[in-house]
Amino acid sequence: EAVALSRLGAVEALLFGSTLVNDTYVHADLTMGAMASLGLRVTSCGRIHDADFSLVGDGRWEHHRAIGEKTLGEAVALAEKWHGKEEGRCGVQLSAHAPDTCSDEFLVEIRKAAESRGLRVNTHLAQSKTEVRQVLARSGKTPAQLLEHVGLLNDRLIAAHCIHMDDADLARCGKAGIHVAHVPKGNATGGTMAPTPKLRAAGANLALGTDNMHADMVEVMRWALAVARVQEGKVGDGWQPRHALRMATIDGARAMGL
Repeated sequence: EAVALSRLGAVEALLFGSTLVNDTYVHADLTMGAMASLGLRVTSCGRIHDADFSLVGDGRWEHHRAIGEKTLGEAVALAEKWHGKEEGRCGVQLSAHAPDTCSDEFLVEIRKAAESRGLRVNTHLAQSKTEVRQVLARSGKTPAQLLEHVGLLNDRLIAAHCIHMDDADLARCGKAGIHVAHVPKGNATGGTMAPTPKLRAAGANLALGTDNMHADMVEVMRWALAVARVQEGKVGDGWQPRHALRMATIDGARAMGL
């Protein structure tokens, strides 16, 4: 089922004009080749975490070394098998799930694994108030502060969402030159929006993500433009269709290190 759904998602992306997919999905060892055989460029990885996901839904965060060793080990094995293969169309980024589902010590391990293998990292960052509260309670830091502390907040990081940030975190992320995978339609559906005008002004690179809603990048460009204009309260020169197109194309390529 995962293989069939991954191929369906890849075809949908291609039909909307996206020739590259940065995918975090289950059974990445099986879906990578299945998607690549369709001709697109695909970077993929399973989610890396050491929290027991069966408990998080009940509000319990328990981190176990065995879970971390398994998920990171699978990601490293995926990179050894697929990174740079299929004439360079396949790649792997280490997908650290989120600051709340990865312990401080495990985030350091992920950073070391990425550095030693020349891999980039992607994660969810400040995607919910729950994440922010949990990380503050556990580590005494905001999620962005924590990623900075462990050495992951840099220009080789793609951070999805980046919604719940104060001005200090926005400045921190901008100075680090992170790449933001902005998911405007998915976030708006959940009643939230990322502060993209402030993120861009701070120096972050804004790319676009469809997340698990659909693969229509044109629709995502429309929502990215509208969400930014809502926050600015106007239609100005800073948020025009050309800016949304850039987010969907060259700035997405920059985020991927291309």
